[in-house]
Amino acid sequence: MTRPDTPPRKNDGGTTTRRVKRACNGCGYTLGDATDMEIAAAMEGRALPDVRDECPTCTPVS
Repeated sequence: MTRPDTPPRKNDGGTTTRRVKRACNGCGYTLGDATDMEIAAAMEGRALPDVRDECPTCTPVS
């Protein structure tokens, strides 16, 4: 699964909107945008799912 990687967006009025990014559980590599489910889990104090299978460093493609 390839995650989107939304860049920061400048808003009217000079503020900036940023999307929360998700990092690999194994090595910390930034994978892209966090999903709504992952954000909800973090806000509720639950553990985030293991995403090492999405990481090119932890799971190289053969």
